Amino acid sequence: MPSPTSAWFLAATAPVPGFEVARIATPPGSPQVYATTPVSPAGTGLTWHAGLGAAPGVRADRPTTRVEVGDDRFVVDVAPMNEVPLYLVKDRFRGRLLVCSDMFVAAAARARWNLPDDPGRPDLLSREGATPCHGVTRLDPGSVTVVRRTGRGWALATEQRPDPLDAAHGVDLVEPAAAGEAFVQALAAAVTGAAAGRPVATLLSGGIDSGAVTTLARRAGLPVVAYSAGSPWGNEHTEAAELARYLGIEHVLVDLDTDELLAAIPETIRLLGTAHSDKVDIAVTAVALLRRGVITPDLVLTGYGNDLINLGLPPATTDTDALVAAVADGIDETRYSGEFSPMAAVARGKQLVHPYWHPEVLRIGLAVHPDCKLGRTGTDPARAGRDKAYFRAAMARLVPESVAWRQKIAVHHGGGLQAGLDRLFGGRPGKVEAYRECFRSIVDELRTDPLAGVDHAPAGTLLRQRAGAAARAPVTEAV
Repeated sequence: MPSPTSAWFLAATAPVPGFEVARIATPPGSPQVYATTPVSPAGTGLTWHAGLGAAPGVRADRPTTRVEVGDDRFVVDVAPMNEVPLYLVKDRFRGRLLVCSDMFVAAAARARWNLPDDPGRPDLLSREGATPCHGVTRLDPGSVTVVRRTGRGWALATEQRPDPLDAAHGVDLVEPAAAGEAFVQALAAAVTGAAAGRPVATLLSGGIDSGAVTTLARRAGLPVVAYSAGSPWGNEHTEAAELARYLGIEHVLVDLDTDELLAAIPETIRLLGTAHSDKVDIAVTAVALLRRGVITPDLVLTGYGNDLINLGLPPATTDTDALVAAVADGIDETRYSGEFSPMAAVARGKQLVHPYWHPEVLRIGLAVHPDCKLGRTGTDPARAGRDKAYFRAAMARLVPESVAWRQKIAVHHGGGLQAGLDRLFGGRPGKVEAYRECFRSIVDELRTDPLAGVDHAPAGTLLRQRAGAAARAPVTEAV
């Protein structure tokens, strides 16, 4: 299936040379708008809702990032969980600025304004607004930025809304059964709210996180098709099939080969806005699956995020305050990683939703005491110490015990993916450098062609060459 163009939105206070093909008409003197995703009329202006362009007429059941463009201003409202990061470029000398949903496109627009260009650090992941591209900053989650015309030019003002993570230290759900019931009910509501009666696809691994989403969609009476992806280094097809059979739903097995995974890496880096190797490895399977073109429903639900909320990969501490802080910190870091972005799905006419990222699911999950999450209270002694214990116990009433209590495997470890990618590039250091070179190649390509699609053939060629060279060289052990 041919890959589509990239999906992005850009609003600017002045024209951006070379972007004319993507320009959306606005009144004379208004902010300039460029987009490769649908934009909705709103009064005399325009509104862009991140992640909803693929589903006309469907309203979000949670706060979404949006940009509203009027005659003399545009308002940028970033959702608190920041599924779609937005990026800011300022030209202080000429009083110009722009906001864009794609970091690489923002950097290309900056270059078209003849601003200094520095490639920066490809694998930078910062919560301080910095990005790998010089002069491109990330807007904070939960921020509202107003750019308006004044008698002296364009002025920018930003305010910060209350952060839902501030509730992380109010852990008042201490009884495991009650906590489990509340969390599962919130998750079920998030699934049905996102679906709004539509058929759904779920990305089903062998674990309970995606298994719960799939189960709750089925129990809600929704038409469900589950998709499980394997790699050349292994898969969890057997484990996923156990739940699919139990639920009586269609189950599609997809085995991604090495070429497909290599081809998906440039688009994954483009999606994330970073070459951070762990984040790329987490996101690449979903991107490769979308690129394969086998998913038929327009709505895709994932099981991403539950590990962060419910200590699926707990730190080496038993201190309650440290565990609570670790939950909040992990969620906060992920808000800046881009790994929950739906834009690869939007580019293919799909809507991608992460039910665990719903505000009510997060609110309840943050209120659950770590003792419940780690099975240190009110748990069958045989299950004591298990990750996500209270949630597993609640789901054990809805799925087979073997599914509810299956050993946790991180998303990028399932099917041996991360270790396989390490070996493909001759070890982890070789993979890290290959990802960095891929990032630089994408920057160079968009500098020349800012409307380039997501295939990024030069970067793909570079990765194949790197992998080929590694295959002929001694393997360096991962560090």
